[in-house]
Amino acid sequence: MANGDQAENEIARQLYWARIVSSPDSWRTRATSAGGFLSAAAAASLLGLGTVDDPNGAQAVSVSLATILYVAAVGSFLAASVWPSPSRTISLADDNCANEVFEYVADESKPIRKLVIGGGIASVLALLATAVSAMLIVLGDQSSSVQVTFRDDPERTAAQHLCSKLPETFRAEMARGATDDLAEITLQPSHCAGRAVTMTIPRQSIIVSEAHQ
Repeated sequence: MANGDQAENEIARQLYWARIVSSPDSWRTRATSAGGFLSAAAAASLLGLGTVDDPNGAQAVSVSLATILYVAAVGSFLAASVWPSPSRTISLADDNCANEVFEYVADESKPIRKLVIGGGIASVLALLATAVSAMLIVLGDQSSSVQVTFRDDPERTAAQHLCSKLPETFRAEMARGATDDLAEITLQPSHCAGRAVTMTIPRQSIIVSEAHQ
């Protein structure tokens, strides 16, 4: 029975040391896998967010923050995956070699582990920033400020009937969902007796240019 216990203890000891010695490479493998997955996720997320036309300030800041965090996370994982081993050597003939091996592995694992954990934190923050960016885009302004001039008299007459102070060229909010056929514009309250007026008109009946600040 004693021999059996000794054999089991020896197997357990070998498994323990195998796990300890393989710890740095295990962290490197995790970093490689996480970096590859995150790179794909970042590319897909930022490609989608980058298709937004004329983002507002909050949207631009959140997308930029997400990009920085993705780069930081992928960089941390990449650094961890190629982090070099310590250059010192260990004499296995030394009576104290077990402690030296333990210290060597601990010294090798420590920076790799920190990089992986740091990359994980940056990944979570990047995903949160991406979610915030998407929310801001979905809930953000659905219109843009433009300068409008009517081409056709009927639409100009109809607009001036609603808004008597409407000048020849005026600023309005145009819905982003405008098509080639129709445009939805909202006239400013200052032109319309203190109330905003929304009109849906033929797109070709107006000339639209970017509003000057």
